[in-house]
Amino acid sequence: VRGRSARWRRADLAAVAELRRSAIEIDLHRQVQREQAAVKARDDLVAVVAHDLRTPMSVVVMQAAVIHRLLAKEGSEETTQRLRASAQVIHRSGQRMATLLNDLLDLARIEAGRFEITASRQPAQQVIEDAYELLHPICEAQGQVLVAHPAPALHIRADPERLFQVLSNLIGNSSKFSPQGTQIHVKAVPTAGGMCEFSVTDSGIGIEPQQLPRIFDRYWQKRTDGTGVGLGLYISRGIVAAHGGSIRAESRPGEGTTIFFTVPLDPAGR
Repeated sequence: VRGRSARWRRADLAAVAELRRSAIEIDLHRQVQREQAAVKARDDLVAVVAHDLRTPMSVVVMQAAVIHRLLAKEGSEETTQRLRASAQVIHRSGQRMATLLNDLLDLARIEAGRFEITASRQPAQQVIEDAYELLHPICEAQGQVLVAHPAPALHIRADPERLFQVLSNLIGNSSKFSPQGTQIHVKAVPTAGGMCEFSVTDSGIGIEPQQLPRIFDRYWQKRTDGTGVGLGLYISRGIVAAHGGSIRAESRPGEGTTIFFTVPLDPAGR
């Protein structure tokens, strides 16, 4: 305060100057760290695209060449069967590339904070039934049974396409890591705070306790055998967060895993 504060001594001025230099150095260090993180994220993304799109694209090119050669020959039953098989391979590879590209686009939106949803009033029962209709053949092909539990009189405020994407990721993971003859359960129940909690439960290999906190991290994978990129759970977390909900996991190695996520309930008459 003017007229009351003591005059600054030489040591005070030196201390302030040193504090200013330290603050500038800390700020510069943080800026460098942010730039390095951005470069690493970009490099990781380029590596994923280059590695995971190379194989399906090569398959598409080779199978297209096979079809071209077979069409040049005289038609026969064997030729027809080979053409059909090649077309199926191309279709699966194209689907895989489309899924990967969509995941990368979602990843970019989530990282940039520009991920958006179109929420509307939806029956939770219908959301579960839609997921069941499209995903139970995948489980049956793996020798598993997908069980959809009823959720009558539950209405949620959600984007149905994005919610299906979450359930597809969770059910697909459960099927991938569960043995034949087991069941995968999908439920929806009301919870406190005006939320609806969905859950996907399996009897698979489970997740070790030390890995459980990391499963929603970007590029995390249970195994590294080329069956995935490690974006499914990370994107699912982003979708759930965009709805204003949360996602968590419970698991016991050798016994199975349950993933829970919440979205807002939509009260009747709203």
